[in-house]
Amino acid sequence: MREQPQVASVARRRVEQSAKALGLGLGGIYLLVFFALCLWLVITSLSAHQIQNRARAISIAGKPVSIWVIRSAADLLGQQEVEIGNIRASLATLNSDLSVQQKLLEERQSLLRVAETSLTNNLASAEVLLDRFADAPRIVFRVGTTPTDKAKALIKAMGHIDDDQARALIKRLSVDMESFHKDSDAFGEQIQRVTKIKGDLVIKTDELKEASATANKKVEDYIYKVYGDDVGEEQKVLVQNIAGEVNGLRGLVFSSFYGLVTLQPEILTLIVVVVMGALGGLIHLTQSYLTGTDDQTTAYFVFRPILGMVTALAIYILAKAGVLVVAEARTSASQSAALSPFFISFLAIISGLLSENAIANIRKAGENFLRPVDPTGVRRWAIRVKDAMKEAGNKKTADLLPFLDHPKGEIEDWIEGRKDVPENAQHVISAWLGKPARELFTDIKPA
Repeated sequence: MREQPQVASVARRRVEQSAKALGLGLGGIYLLVFFALCLWLVITSLSAHQIQNRARAISIAGKPVSIWVIRSAADLLGQQEVEIGNIRASLATLNSDLSVQQKLLEERQSLLRVAETSLTNNLASAEVLLDRFADAPRIVFRVGTTPTDKAKALIKAMGHIDDDQARALIKRLSVDMESFHKDSDAFGEQIQRVTKIKGDLVIKTDELKEASATANKKVEDYIYKVYGDDVGEEQKVLVQNIAGEVNGLRGLVFSSFYGLVTLQPEILTLIVVVVMGALGGLIHLTQSYLTGTDDQTTAYFVFRPILGMVTALAIYILAKAGVLVVAEARTSASQSAALSPFFISFLAIISGLLSENAIANIRKAGENFLRPVDPTGVRRWAIRVKDAMKEAGNKKTADLLPFLDHPKGEIEDWIEGRKDVPENAQHVISAWLGKPARELFTDIKPA
């Protein structure tokens, strides 16, 4: 009977371990999917932000280049990119074919060399054989005589010899001559194929250059159409380069990149903040997942990145409002401080990673602005009340007691600057001394 509870306990522990392992596996898959999505959004939003900054840095006729001009130029490049892509695909196919045909050419050349070597050896044997027979005709070859012509002449000469070795050699020469002719023709045809492919490559390369030049010309014409003669060469090249990057990134991160790059800068910055906040929350979750120190619920894994987004957005708003001093002022005193997109990303990431600290800072900033209302009004410190009492004929604190419903010791603390004075008491004291309250009291605590 005692064994049954033990078996049940072991089985329960195994079930719990299996469930925990399954949970860790699902958690890992969740983190991987979230990481992939988050990184894609990070790359997309930051790239769009950087392109907008670079576009605004280009000034034509005293005005920054509009991102819509960049997009329209990228559209022109995209239209031409279809033709350029087809040409590049053809070039890739031709290069692949050239590689294959060159290998075949090397094989043909190797076979031709083998056939030529065999034919040369048999020609030498035939010449030696003819020298053994006195009645055989003597043949003198001219310089430059081809191996096949030599073979024909030697076969004809050996035909007059009644000898088995001569007849066998004639057969070998005939076979070698046929093989040499066949391999030579195949080698020549292969050279023609390779030459044709190389010619096609030259033609396609020229077409690619022409298509690229056409695309650049369309963009150049469009820029001149928008800005007229105010465009300098350097400015034109910069616009073309940025348009090319936008067109290239569109293929990398799909058409959604176009929607981001044309957003208002403020909205795009908010997207960067939210995405980076989610990344910070995701980093926190991954650390908890890998170390296994936190036994968190499923809801925590779901909502922790959302908390990172919200806290990052709140911290950014505080920074823009000037509550958090996080940016250096520009050279011009009238120009407002600007935040670098990378500093914004850093601020958002740490806000998502350390959401608890971010919330504490938000709470502190809120408490500074929304303090509890003091029923006694705005309290201030007495700085010249004591001197004014002397100037008014050495008035004493006891003379003031009938007008104030406060203990004498508290009133003396006010006069000596040890405590701040309620607003109603300030009015009574200023009337008693016959002086304006602004000359007697201050918001700054005495040192």
